[in-house]
Amino acid sequence: MSYNIDGKIVNQPVRKKMDGQVVCGRCSVVIKAPSKIVMSLSAQKAIFINHYIGSDFYIHETKKGYAVMYCSDECRKRHNHRY
Repeated sequence: MSYNIDGKIVNQPVRKKMDGQVVCGRCSVVIKAPSKIVMSLSAQKAIFINHYIGSDFYIHETKKGYAVMYCSDECRKRHNHRY
């Protein structure tokens, strides 16, 4: 079984509201925060990864440096200019 991870993994911090909640970038529905992983590249370098692998949510990198999350594929396609 193959799994498409397009829109599921980013290497940017997550944009949160003032109260710490994570919301959809298009419809502002409160969603679950992404899971975090630290991947060691060498003894002195590491990558911090936020991901939604195995869930229905999506996450994308932005030019501003903070990742934006989407609650569904429909919100992702309507808000994101790449699709």
